[in-house]
Amino acid sequence: MKNRLFSLTLLLTILFYGIAGYHFLTGWHPIVMMFIAIILGLVINILVYGILNVLGKSLKQISLHSITAVLSAVIVFTILKCIGFGWPTLFYTCIIVIGILLCVALYQFQLKRNLLNGAFLLILLGGTGYVLFALANSGSDPYEKEVPLAFAHENSFPPEPVPIQNPAAPGTFTVKTFTYGSGTDVQREEFSTGVKFKTTTVDGSLLIPDWKDKKKKWRERYWGFGAENFPLNGRVYMPEGDGPFPITLIVHGNHSMIDYSDDGYGYLGNLLASRGIIAVSVDENFLNGHWSGDFRGKEMPARAWLLLKHLEQWRTWNNQEGHELAHKVDLDNILLVGHSRGGEAVSIAAAYNPLPYFPDQALEKFNFNFGIKGVVALA
Repeated sequence: MKNRLFSLTLLLTILFYGIAGYHFLTGWHPIVMMFIAIILGLVINILVYGILNVLGKSLKQISLHSITAVLSAVIVFTILKCIGFGWPTLFYTCIIVIGILLCVALYQFQLKRNLLNGAFLLILLGGTGYVLFALANSGSDPYEKEVPLAFAHENSFPPEPVPIQNPAAPGTFTVKTFTYGSGTDVQREEFSTGVKFKTTTVDGSLLIPDWKDKKKKWRERYWGFGAENFPLNGRVYMPEGDGPFPITLIVHGNHSMIDYSDDGYGYLGNLLASRGIIAVSVDENFLNGHWSGDFRGKEMPARAWLLLKHLEQWRTWNNQEGHELAHKVDLDNILLVGHSRGGEAVSIAAAYNPLPYFPDQALEKFNFNFGIKGVVALA
């Protein structure tokens, strides 16, 4: 190849695109993804190289000093952002682009004072003026009114101590932990060979019609299941004893579906179990966002419904004579706890609980009617 420097950049492309592809989880084998990424990187590199060569011939009409001046400005402000300039990226980029364009407009107007260059300069000056006005304007305070202090009266602070136990202190129950699930999870051992109790899958296809196209294709390739056979996976923190114990379901919020969130509530599960409350951290990662697409809230009915299906599974175990969990759960004392979209899910689940069918699709029958006594939604 005539351009040896370009050959070296292709080698660099192969290296870094290969690394990125190997770690880009899609459900395909990492080696396959590595080769796909390398091919993609080479195609992009060659296309950009060709386009720049074409542009280079056109740019010969522009002085080298002008090109280097603009490029140096772009590079120096990019470096400034990379080393920690605190403005939001989009806002910062717009400001810098307007600034560079203003410099170009001034330069062009000095070279040739015609109508086109004058109009270009006026537009940029107007944009710059608006930006300066926006930056100089302090805005309005939505909390202008004085808010009375909680302890405004004399001799009312500090308040009298209240004789209650520290709710963050561990209780007296010994805690045992285990997982339950489909037993066939292809990504996580704790929900495949590591489950203590196997659960049947549930058909949630009527509750999430947006499970389609690439969101369906790549999720099912990664997880090995679809909306017709969602698993009931949970991490259990259980107090030792005869019971029956109240039960709390805890569900995570939206995050990358391949960066699992359900194991982050162990501290809370252990605390609740030590105080005589069964805690279950529910796995709904397969409904979370992914590079193939985010359901953007359209999955909320499924998130809520799955919580009730978990309770349904606990009811089955509780009523099954001879089962290890028989008569262990007080299903008249249930608490639902959720974070972010999980917080929305628990409130929807409480609303679905007494209904005879799914409000958006009556073919999906409900028969829950659990004793949900509390809902906690965390931002």
